[in-house]
Amino acid sequence: MKINEIFNLLNEYAPIELSNAFCNAINGYDNSGIIAHTSEEIRGILFSLDLTEKAVLTAIERGCNLIVTHHPAIYKPISNLSEGDVLLKAINNKIGVISFHLNLDVARFGIDYYLAKGLGGETHKILLPLGENVGYGRKFTVNKTLNEIVERYKSEFLSNRVIVYGDLNEKVEKMATFCGAGLDESEISLASDCDLLLSADIKHHVILKALQQGKKLIEVTHYSSEFYGFNKFYQAIKDKLNGLTTVINLEKDFI
Repeated sequence: MKINEIFNLLNEYAPIELSNAFCNAINGYDNSGIIAHTSEEIRGILFSLDLTEKAVLTAIERGCNLIVTHHPAIYKPISNLSEGDVLLKAINNKIGVISFHLNLDVARFGIDYYLAKGLGGETHKILLPLGENVGYGRKFTVNKTLNEIVERYKSEFLSNRVIVYGDLNEKVEKMATFCGAGLDESEISLASDCDLLLSADIKHHVILKALQQGKKLIEVTHYSSEFYGFNKFYQAIKDKLNGLTTVINLEKDFI
């Protein structure tokens, strides 16, 4: 298979048009798609949340000449590359790179979907819908104590790096989740009827606003909130790759 064929296969799972739709909805920016092209036949694919040195070295070691990332290997235009840059290392080793970012966040079975599902949101409402069953932010009923929700996150998402604002013994009826660094003032408004909000990289003024409204907060690592769903994406795709070598890269230091 060629890189364009792999891209088309991935695109069936998380259409690139969803990235454009999300950017239009939030006045945002993204750079998803084929980041580094290779004309060679794809022999193996490494999936990694980020393009890191470990990811490139693992790809070389395992005979993979394509890396699929979530976070774009190039996010905004760059003016130069240095000798130690991981993207240059990938290119010099004839490794292509595809990045699926916001489109994978908001896809039907995307990263944001699995953040909610992993916390028990089997039935949830999309807070910023972008079409049928696609969009960003999920709210759902839990009826558990704050402590029970925290412990479920630690267990299911394999991360103990959790900051909690609120009484651990208090009951939570309804919560909202936002994968990555997605919680801002507008998202607080969308989740106005929720007791608890969960996201990563929450800004100080957003924390203040949520707490002033009487909400509880759970702040988790960006990596853990997204690797869980990214791994589900990998599991769904790997069996469709016609026997190609497939590897998923976990950066334990970040989770």
